[in-house]
Amino acid sequence: MTLNKLFGKLKSQNKSEYRQVQFCLVMAVLLITSYVEILFSPLVQNTLPEGGDSGKQIYLIFGIAVIGCAVFAVYAVGLFLRYKSREVGVFLALGTEKGKMARALMAEMSKITCICSVIGILLGSVLGFGVGKCFEGIAGKASDSHFAFTAVSILSALLFCLTLYLCIVVLSVRFMKRTDIMEIVNEQRKQEPLKKMVKNSYLWSGILLSVAGLAGGYLIPALSAIIFRHWLGAWTNLFYLLVVAGIYRIMVYSIAVHKRGSRPQKYYNNMISYGMLKFQGASIVRNMLVIALLLIGGLFAAFYVPGNLVGKSEDFDNYEADYSYRYPENADEVSKNDLEEIGGKYQIGIENYREAEFIQVVGNGVNRDDLDENGNLMELNFDEYAVYDCISVSGYYNLTGKQLEVLNGQYLMIQRKDAYENVYNRFDDMNKLYDGNNQSALTMKYMGIEVCESLVEESGFDSNSRFIISDEDYEILKTGLSENQFIKQVFFDTVENENTILFANELYKEYCLRASEDMKIMLYYDPCEEKRAGADYGYAGGAVFDPYNTVRETDWQYKPVFVYLDSGNFMMTYAVRFLLFIYVSIICLAAVGVISYTRSKSIAIRNRQVFADLEKLGSNDMYLRRLLKKQIQKIFVLPTAVGCGIITAFEALIRWQNDGRFNANDWKVMIITVLGGLAVVIYQYAIYRLSMKATTKMLDIKA
Repeated sequence: MTLNKLFGKLKSQNKSEYRQVQFCLVMAVLLITSYVEILFSPLVQNTLPEGGDSGKQIYLIFGIAVIGCAVFAVYAVGLFLRYKSREVGVFLALGTEKGKMARALMAEMSKITCICSVIGILLGSVLGFGVGKCFEGIAGKASDSHFAFTAVSILSALLFCLTLYLCIVVLSVRFMKRTDIMEIVNEQRKQEPLKKMVKNSYLWSGILLSVAGLAGGYLIPALSAIIFRHWLGAWTNLFYLLVVAGIYRIMVYSIAVHKRGSRPQKYYNNMISYGMLKFQGASIVRNMLVIALLLIGGLFAAFYVPGNLVGKSEDFDNYEADYSYRYPENADEVSKNDLEEIGGKYQIGIENYREAEFIQVVGNGVNRDDLDENGNLMELNFDEYAVYDCISVSGYYNLTGKQLEVLNGQYLMIQRKDAYENVYNRFDDMNKLYDGNNQSALTMKYMGIEVCESLVEESGFDSNSRFIISDEDYEILKTGLSENQFIKQVFFDTVENENTILFANELYKEYCLRASEDMKIMLYYDPCEEKRAGADYGYAGGAVFDPYNTVRETDWQYKPVFVYLDSGNFMMTYAVRFLLFIYVSIICLAAVGVISYTRSKSIAIRNRQVFADLEKLGSNDMYLRRLLKKQIQKIFVLPTAVGCGIITAFEALIRWQNDGRFNANDWKVMIITVLGGLAVVIYQYAIYRLSMKATTKMLDIKA
């Protein structure tokens, strides 16, 4: 009988170990296959911008997902090889040649990997197809793209399988290179006790290090920038390593320190449990630390997009007009007659059409984007800082129906209702405007903000600032302006029906195709800044937009706002990001489940002899079960509490640092965070129950 057939016989008697490694490999390949098939499908690719930070962020998340899947798959394979060590050691002790043994083991691992890869790719394709079709439903008529399998996605899945196989080959080769047969035979019984004296200071120092790490990595840099105008630099991220060190010390304390205290009998009743924990302390602490860090990463990934989305959907309800767009008056853009013609094509009535004129004028301002050589935030005042959009009081009335009182030499800043000042931006930075001939300079005084969501461009600060001034000042400032510096702003509404999205798509296409060369500029382009920066200016390129695809992100200063269309596109764009981050969260939680479950089984395997001896000494099943329960609980309770606690504290810091207060949306995010933590607790409890069931069966402990 060949070794392969003998391995097959052994497999039939130890199915649970094989199922475990097969499940992990299939899960890893399934997740990556479905991930890449969604990521590289035309439906998702057409929502991503061409270059830019958003695309880089998504591919970074993809890299994290690949690493996460590879890590928990390799971890499972390592545990499987530890299980196989006794079989391999026995064969070697009986005289089997090491080379022959290595070939047999490699053949078995190759077979397992190939079968799991095929199953994972097939199941991943099914999952990817289902999720992709759900995305099509979310996109609705906002996008003409459809989910489809691509050659890139298939090749990426195969490449991941190949990488996984190479990792398994390396692990197997390292495993077989051991020369000590007894070391291989006793691999499962190997103990890793803590080799250090641990005192109470470990607990307090661990807590202090964790707090100091969070404060030093996030809170102190923010306070330094706000209070002292000094940016501490990227090196402050090293403070987060203190959190890891702090968690480690807390874990060590929980394993190593047990005192009699005021209830000595409890201490004596648990002496055996404490001794067993210390005897495997080093490996248990490592696993606890990894579980806590994976939980932190998984929860952060799960909350990242929802945290940024809370309140965003409400913004669309705050727009004063269903449709808003602007263009230089010398551009041959969509007129009211054109609107009515397009509306007639789709049985859409144009209502509340109004328009007004803005002028683009140069004004002074303050730049706070740069640091000096000491890391202090610089405030650089420029007489010609940016080109601002200004509208007269009467023009604003024509557009919104709101009558305002603005005296000569005064201005109101147009902003969102939730706008706030921060270390980089101030409402009152501008106090001087120049006419078109650059001869008259009007001294201006800030008088507050005027909320009009439909008129706010991007952040509403710097070159995106828009102001309301008096009619007299408006007439003075427009003197000498060129024709393309007069901007027509258009508002109108429609009655929503089944053709609304078709109408909006058609209008968007027509608007984009008619855009003049003066309009084809990037979102943050400003001629004053270009003049100061010269050849180093980074926003001198052409605008990025697609007339035929409204879902694709744009980089365009004249991008229109169509509420019905943008809300659908918004959901599609962020659904993509949400799904990709959720995949990372699932991968982290899957790794937590695998590590927790396998560590629990490892505890049972390594302490099998201890439980057998205790049974011979008269311990009943109830005592043995309670003893096993205390061992396994260490893997679950503290890491879960630490992981959920740290991510909750970190999320609270983020919410507070944004504007120094907690608003309604911040509280919503914190509620989501707490609920997410409860979901993780339930998940961990389910894994704990499953682990207890498996380990009691292994040790033949009756319930």
